[in-house]
Amino acid sequence: MDEMKQLTLVGNETPEQAEAIGLHYEIVSAAQAAASSLLDLGRKLKRMRDSGKYKALGFETFGDYTEQAVHIRQRQAYTYISVVEKLPAQLIEENAAAGVTKLALLAKLGPQDREEVAGDLANITVTELQKLIDEKNDMAEQLSLLFRADNWQNARDMQTVWNAVPNEHRWQMDGRKGRPSFQKEKNLVLERTVKAALSTRIGGRK
Repeated sequence: MDEMKQLTLVGNETPEQAEAIGLHYEIVSAAQAAASSLLDLGRKLKRMRDSGKYKALGFETFGDYTEQAVHIRQRQAYTYISVVEKLPAQLIEENAAAGVTKLALLAKLGPQDREEVAGDLANITVTELQKLIDEKNDMAEQLSLLFRADNWQNARDMQTVWNAVPNEHRWQMDGRKGRPSFQKEKNLVLERTVKAALSTRIGGRK
């Protein structure tokens, strides 16, 4: 790693600046040993970003801080942060040797698929991992299309087919983080069925 930008605050810094400088040098130290302390680096970068303490060091943005003071591109810094936000600490520690790029890709998978892939992470290339993720995403898209409410007349039949979907793939329609929700689609089918039944009953009374 290139020589870090020297911070000029010496001796007369405010308590906030002193804390920020201390955190900065912890980040520098962690960055220099990123292969073995990926988790620590990600956590400290997240703390610096979330706290905004880089401003106490004279930087307007977090990106300015990471690129000028730590010599890590902003995108790379956010990759470290994304990994520690999305993956369990134990999984990161066990697979740190695979590198942050693979871990960031791993974070795109659901919990079940993630555990399955993690065991072979060191032996799979980034290209192979990306291909696997694309395949999983295609499957998720197919599930969301299959279980659209418009495709079903009967909620019971819809539930029967859903029950046949392997548990490890059901997260793809759990309604979290912008993913479609099977329950929501099923409720739409139920709602439509109830409305149709009420309309028929009311019509029959006329």
